[in-house]
Amino acid sequence: MWLFLEVRTLLPDQGNKEKIERVMNSIELALLDRISQAEIETNLGIRVFDESLN
Repeated sequence: MWLFLEVRTLLPDQGNKEKIERVMNSIELALLDRISQAEIETNLGIRVFDESLN
């Protein structure tokens, strides 16, 4: 994310900055969603594995 922040500060046109910010926000939300989904899948896998041991 730092790369996007640095590029955004270098662009002189406010319109371009806003476009980059929207794209950056979309990427951030997609990454957070994917991380959350991976955590859920991992936690479910651990629970299933634990239950199979009993």
